[in-house]
Amino acid sequence: MRLLLPATQIQVLGKIKPSSDLHIIHLKEVKSPHPLLQSSFSTLSITSLTAPNPIAQDIKVAAKNGSNSASVTELYENKPLKKTLDTMKGSPALNLSKKQLNDDDTKIVANDIKINSTRSNISLNDNQITSIGAQYLAKAFQTNTT
Repeated sequence: MRLLLPATQIQVLGKIKPSSDLHIIHLKEVKSPHPLLQSSFSTLSITSLTAPNPIAQDIKVAAKNGSNSASVTELYENKPLKKTLDTMKGSPALNLSKKQLNDDDTKIVANDIKINSTRSNISLNDNQITSIGAQYLAKAFQTNTT
């Protein structure tokens, strides 16, 4: 069963009346040469550029709106985290416990580990970091030989 929207054009293919109180009509939706309704939604397509591991994934969102099109790469930023990392620059120990960090935040921390080669001890207790975030950090520590 399907709900017919206003301005839907249909063609009657057949009808039968098996009993006095039952009518069955066979309908087919036909494409109108003059559409009366058009979608007001923009077309949204998400393309995922995948690599062998989730660390190298980058998601691009492309939105088309009529003849105009735009491509946007989403960037994540955590200013308080960046400020903490800048304040602790040069320190081998970094306490980021109970900071409500997530996997996107671990990308920022991983980048800091790669740049700041003195980092050797990072505390990340009580955060919302999954195995994906742990992979970002592990890969960063592979490049940091401290």
